Amino acid sequence: MHKWLLLAASAMFAAGSAAAQPAQQAYSVELSMPFGTAGGRLVTAGEYLIFVNDPNVEKSFVIPRVNVQNVNVENGIMSIALNQPMRGEAGEPSRLSFRFTNPADADSIVRWSKTASAERSAAAPNVGEPKIAGQQFSYEVKHNHRVGSCAGRLFVAADRVTYESLTDVNDSRQWSMKDIKEVEHKSPYRLEIKPFTGNDYSFEFLGSAMKNEDYTGFTKSIAAARAGR
Repeated sequence: MHKWLLLAASAMFAAGSAAAQPAQQAYSVELSMPFGTAGGRLVTAGEYLIFVNDPNVEKSFVIPRVNVQNVNVENGIMSIALNQPMRGEAGEPSRLSFRFTNPADADSIVRWSKTASAERSAAAPNVGEPKIAGQQFSYEVKHNHRVGSCAGRLFVAADRVTYESLTDVNDSRQWSMKDIKEVEHKSPYRLEIKPFTGNDYSFEFLGSAMKNEDYTGFTKSIAAARAGR
């Protein structure tokens, strides 16, 4: 479990400015689900809130701070309303509820949700995520393996694509646009990248579906790279 948290932090800090990130904090919680509960921990790490699912780490998920609409706490139960629904096995919930082992810990998450730096206030929209040079957009994704999967974030820039795995740092990859043979947008929630060399990567979008304009821009960048522009 501690190894997973360290890998998650390393991946996010590699994508952003480590000096600007606050220290991680972990809180013991129980996530309410349609057919029961799941025990785990909530971890605050920079612009992200991570739920580490203790019974099944592969079902852990990440919530960007920019996707948090509001947070309410009552009797040790915290309810998080999201700007965009999260896609998961229980459907696409737009509200999540956590019961804290120590009710006082909920106050820390409330403070995290309200934190906003002067840089974010003065910057352009959509700056809540860690950026890579020339980044156009990014999505929370799950990379499907032949056996099992890992979770992370897909960053698309004008000249390259980067997958930063939060649960398996060795599964992270980066491709230049010119090295991509084919991409398939099989559904709004599925994307497959097929490079000229190396293994194909199949992704499932978790936080929100891939926008059509993002996919179109992605394919245009590949075509431009092949044309040598």
